[in-house]
Amino acid sequence: MKQHYKRLCDCKTEDKVKLAVLRQSSKELLTFLDDRGLSLGVAMKIENIEIYDGTVVILYNDKGESLSQKVSEKLMVEVESL
Repeated sequence: MKQHYKRLCDCKTEDKVKLAVLRQSSKELLTFLDDRGLSLGVAMKIENIEIYDGTVVILYNDKGESLSQKVSEKLMVEVESL
């Protein structure tokens, strides 16, 4: 079965997703994600998406994090089916 991923920045508030693929990965992006405990397979819930600047607020592993639009454009996720 073919997987369908979408960019984190294209998700909606309250979506439950799993980090699946990194687009245009770099050492800096990997360090950024590693410093925050974000790795492939991590389950997240979209808490909020700021309309003004596209910041995505996520909850994962009992903590919250704000990700810029620049970062969220590079994170491909699998949306959990209802």
